[in-house]
Amino acid sequence: MKQQAFIIPLILAEESKELCVYELKGGNFFRDKCMNQGILPGHKITLVKKCIKGPYIINIRNTNIILGQNIARKILVTDTYL
Repeated sequence: MKQQAFIIPLILAEESKELCVYELKGGNFFRDKCMNQGILPGHKITLVKKCIKGPYIINIRNTNIILGQNIARKILVTDTYL
């Protein structure tokens, strides 16, 4: 039986969990900015740290990237890989 994939915004993900970027919800400028930083649909990321009112730190290919909450809201992730 195939496991159901839950697609959630990055802000709802658990810390220290390996995730897969599912979709980037935003305009062309937002998508280009994410892609220039290596945040691409299908790529694995790890949510290193999240703060209630602060930035989110993700790890992509051994590089930490700091994201604001508005950006983290627009990145949809899943725990199963595409």
